[in-house]
Amino acid sequence: MAYEEAQEIIEGKADDLEEEILFMDKIAKIYRDKRMKKGAIDFNSEEMRFELDEQGNPVKTYVKIAKDANKLIEEFMLLANRKVAEHIGKRKKGEDIIPFIYRVHGKPKMEKILLFKTFIEKFGYDLESTSPDHIAMSLNKLLEDVRYANEAGIIQNMAIRAMEKATYETTNLGHYGLGFEYYTHFTSPIRRYADLMVHRILQNELTHVPRKYGSELGDMAKLISRNERKAVEAERDSNKYFQVLLMKDRVGQEFDGTISGLAEFGLFIRITENYCEGMIPLAEIPGDRFYFDLENYYIIGAKTGKEFNFGDKVRVLVKSVDTYKKQINFELVE
Repeated sequence: MAYEEAQEIIEGKADDLEEEILFMDKIAKIYRDKRMKKGAIDFNSEEMRFELDEQGNPVKTYVKIAKDANKLIEEFMLLANRKVAEHIGKRKKGEDIIPFIYRVHGKPKMEKILLFKTFIEKFGYDLESTSPDHIAMSLNKLLEDVRYANEAGIIQNMAIRAMEKATYETTNLGHYGLGFEYYTHFTSPIRRYADLMVHRILQNELTHVPRKYGSELGDMAKLISRNERKAVEAERDSNKYFQVLLMKDRVGQEFDGTISGLAEFGLFIRITENYCEGMIPLAEIPGDRFYFDLENYYIIGAKTGKEFNFGDKVRVLVKSVDTYKKQINFELVE
């Protein structure tokens, strides 16, 4: 059944499979609770989606939020991935090591954590940063504390940036973000090549068909890690392009927005109504000569002392859009 159908059952709708779905949901929540207690990080995923017309042009945006039905499937997928990695990776004494592709996620670098810590202090929050285990626990508490705050999305995005990127490796290094000692990608062989390789290795092991990979497996792990980064960039570019298409007929219109980013060259604003993001160059902010104060993480006027901070509410006018550069340019409305 579809996620939406399962979600309705979890929320109380009667169904022939009600008992099974609710039982699975209960098990998933137990596994999730165990992961959190072991130091897994609870990032709430929000995906921006576009509603298209018959010609394929965006007419509306919405944010897809993971609900219990999504999390149910996620937990069982995590379980399958972990069990396969343990089956191959955990060797008994005297058993040969099986060449394998692991999904690994390293511990965060302290300089990135300290930068993130400085950032959240602007909002009155703090982070325990004495050890990787303390960081994970403290980060979960922070994400829970800000869940319904205006700055929740910005803080979560910055937290994700503070983490290391997950990669595919032939050496098992564990998965910090999930709190797993062994982890791989096994559940999606129709859309990820790493999973297909894992299926082949597992099949060889289960049927006792030896296969020597040599350096081939390591080279493949590097290649699919690179291609994964390309896919993420392509998805990000696609998202920006559809935002520009949505806003191209709205040049000259005014919108309420939130400051979603600060840089040496300008302010990034996310429109409240449709989540589209654009920029105002510092030189075009009226009333003063503004500059980015990196130490205090805000943009401030040299004479007036007027500040622009993450999460501030502003009114903007759509000045122009550039479909080639995938940019939306705003003008601040005083």
